Parts: sequence; structure tokens; C-alpha cells
Amino acid sequence: MPKDNRNGNRTRRQSRTGRLPQRTSKHIIIVTDGRETAINYINGLKKTITGSGIRITIKQENPPENLVKEVLRLKNLSAASEPEPWVFFDRDDVPKFDDIIKEAEENGVNTAWSNPCVEIW
Repeated sequence: MPKDNRNGNRTRRQSRTGRLPQRTSKHIIIVTDGRETAINYINGLKKTITGSGIRITIKQENPPENLVKEVLRLKNLSAASEPEPWVFFDRDDVPKFDDIIKEAEENGVNTAWSNPCVEIW
């Protein structure tokens, strides 16, 4: 049935012929050396993006030198078409910081770290 528009004129509803684009689901895998603070940060991020179509998987791994290897292992096991791998670690607890960054870059892994004493801030 036709409806009146704002000017009082009759209009017809147009039917939708196309489909809405499907929301693309993104999967992020984060491997961290953190025990409490890093996990809390990532869980806070997960709450913030709820409903956005982004899924985050968190894995805790020690020692930090194994972060890149573990995230690549999880990426290969993932059912998602192309999960985004990340490593997240405490800068002040990692003696081979530059080596981890280099290994991550060479393998297409994203990196994030907290600077010393960020927990105090």
C-alpha cells in the first residue's frame, strides 16, 4: 500500500533487489608472554570490539623467544582463511627484544609491546 511522504505525496516502497554485503569476519591471534597485565589489556580490547565481526584468540607463552613460533603454529592450525598473527610482550622483561622484532618482521607477524612501567601509568 502506498504511503505518504513528508510532502503528503504518495510514494511506493521500493523492494530490495540486492543483498546486503556480508560482514567479513576477521580473526586475530595474539600470543603474549604476559601473565596478568597483557591478558587484561587484550580482554579489554575484546570487550570493546564485541559485535564488530572481529574474533580474538589469546594464548600465553613463555619464554618470550617462542612467541613468534607459537603464533605461526596457531595460524597454521586456524580454520579461518587468513588469521592475523600478533605477538604482544613486555619490553622490560625481554632480553632479546630486537631479535624477536626481526623474527616477527621476517615471518609477517605483527608486534606490540608495553614499555617499561606502563602498568604504573
